[in-house]
Amino acid sequence: KKITVTNLVATVAQASQTEIEGQSDVNTYAPPDLLRKAPSATKAHALVDGAGARQTGYYNVSGAAQDDLGRYTVTWDVDFADALYTMIACVNETTACGTAVTDRGGNATTAGKVATYNNEEPHVLADLPFYVTAWGDQ
Repeated sequence: KKITVTNLVATVAQASQTEIEGQSDVNTYAPPDLLRKAPSATKAHALVDGAGARQTGYYNVSGAAQDDLGRYTVTWDVDFADALYTMIACVNETTACGTAVTDRGGNATTAGKVATYNNEEPHVLADLPFYVTAWGDQ
């Protein structure tokens, strides 16, 4: 027997941002412009110098500034959906020795908080360059 198939068309739908962020079990594809919305994708990253200036090679970081206590506020280009996103920061060890700490309680949808400390006794706030990365829903 011979089977002939004509005019066979398959349609695949594009996933929405909600489906990607929610990891929905649907038969769709994630388009390249929305891959950055996947839960595992980094939503922001930057190198910030000790004065709070954003360096080249950043993504979704509009700037950083120090407050009167020496803590940095890192501002996002695209806001997060809520303040429950994850931030990791580390001191740039090639130029300084210290520790970077993120303050989840100080996070807002528009910005996150980072403090850098020296590694000497006593541990005090220090103007140290740091890398920062963030993940979460936007």
